[in-house]
Amino acid sequence: MAQRAAIASGNWSNPAIWNAGVLPGPGDVVGSNNFTVTIDQNINVERLTNAAVSLVTIVPVMTSNTTPSGIAASSGVWTNNPTYEAWTAFNSTQFGYLANVGPFWLSYEFPTSRAVSNYAIGATTSGSMRDWTFEGWNGVSWVVLHTVTNYLAASWSSSGYTSPDIGNTTAYIRYRFNCTAVNTGSYVQMSNVRLFEVYSTALISGGGFILNDGVTVTCTDATNGIAAGAATCLTITAISPAVVNLNANITSSVTSIIKSGNCTLNVTGLLQGNNNAALSLNTNTGITNIVGEIRKSGGSISNVGILNTGTGNTINITGDLTYTGGLGGGNIKKVLTSSGSCNINITGNLIGSLMSSSGDFILIAGTNDTINITGNILGTAGFVNGTATITGGAFYLNVIGQIIGGSGGPAINITNTSAIIILTGPFISHESGIQPLYVARMHYRRTIGSYYEFRDSSTNGALPPAAAAPATRLNSPEVGSDLPVVTDVRFGTTYGYGSLVGTVRMPTANQVTYGVAVDNTFGAAVLTAASVWDYLVDNITTANSIGSRLKNVSTPQTVGSQLASLL
Repeated sequence: MAQRAAIASGNWSNPAIWNAGVLPGPGDVVGSNNFTVTIDQNINVERLTNAAVSLVTIVPVMTSNTTPSGIAASSGVWTNNPTYEAWTAFNSTQFGYLANVGPFWLSYEFPTSRAVSNYAIGATTSGSMRDWTFEGWNGVSWVVLHTVTNYLAASWSSSGYTSPDIGNTTAYIRYRFNCTAVNTGSYVQMSNVRLFEVYSTALISGGGFILNDGVTVTCTDATNGIAAGAATCLTITAISPAVVNLNANITSSVTSIIKSGNCTLNVTGLLQGNNNAALSLNTNTGITNIVGEIRKSGGSISNVGILNTGTGNTINITGDLTYTGGLGGGNIKKVLTSSGSCNINITGNLIGSLMSSSGDFILIAGTNDTINITGNILGTAGFVNGTATITGGAFYLNVIGQIIGGSGGPAINITNTSAIIILTGPFISHESGIQPLYVARMHYRRTIGSYYEFRDSSTNGALPPAAAAPATRLNSPEVGSDLPVVTDVRFGTTYGYGSLVGTVRMPTANQVTYGVAVDNTFGAAVLTAASVWDYLVDNITTANSIGSRLKNVSTPQTVGSQLASLL
């Protein structure tokens, strides 16, 4: 992994705005560094951020002088003890490089040229360098990039050494430390050596990125692909017919992304956070398609969801909306909040956790919203708040899936009498008896397999950890009286939402005489005189069969023969 930081505002495709003049690429952590960068081309990086980023050395953790990559070398090692060879200086778990035969130098060669901007060396209590140069190899000779003189042992033992920005923008394949004097003794020790491409004081918080064209942005970080540290990390200003694609997991310590242009935005990845929106849509900003989970894990800001829809948008979500935090603590659990007049289509489940506040709902509908959900809604304590959030307006809710009550409250809570609610069920109460619905009005779409599941009174309403009350189902008409009895249904056929199995055994058509009605067809078996005769002949030797009996019928010839045999 490498780090890239903007050193000026401008277009992403301009190398001059990046440290060392190198465009960011795959595996890079890219910081806006308090500048504004317009992404004008397709990009693939590890992370986009406008936070202050900690430095990461570009030298891998070495396990030998040549593994895992690059080459570590030195002027020599401790006499008769090769344990402290060059590679140990680039592995923080090792004692470090140690040599007692001068002149002293330590080098590292990259697989490809890199532009090192500064370096750091770990603390040491003995064998410390006093004077040295840091140098790059140009293929012919060593070029001195930085010089240090009179760095005393007291400084080494307290903090080691971290260089300032050495001002290097040239990519060299090999670098070395060339020690010309030590503090005491006649040996040198170097440990935890790190080389950097981005100078630490340049990685400050602020600025951000802008998308104003139809591009694809891919961030491969498994948790923080787009991570805001100050204000908004990414602003999408592209307008229709542009299509912007974000392949990234997006976090929200502050609002990570604002979409202000009416382009089509496709997001693939996890949207997650606590107090602020991972994605916020301004009014009438077109179509947004999201493939991935939208998750809230805590927080205390009451009017902010992980996804804020704005007004008049179309949002298509394929993935679950979940709250994973705990109970209480003043946390407000809003995963999606709508400003109204939106078309919101969700293919996925709405999954609550332990919720306690009156403002705790996975989804807050806005006035005149149309919300279609294909998936299950699981409590605790709520889906839509129809009184505190929806004031003076109606919305439309259509759910195809199970509605399951939770331990702390219903799965759907809507008391607004102007709301149009259409549900299919099944509707399932919690094991403690809490109902799945708390609604003022509702329309039921009759479907085969739907039912309403209550809990009976066998435990006198006991709460966990007492034994759960057994379930009692009230089936829809399609599952009850409208269904045929099992003696009218073919054997082995399961129906009635799995509760009924047919018992009628029906012969196949080729076992029934030709032309006789059977099931939804007619018999195919044909019985002719020839077939009867052939059967008798084929079975003439079978004991006591009709053929055998006919064979033994006496004739004059057989009787005469039998008598002649006895005389």
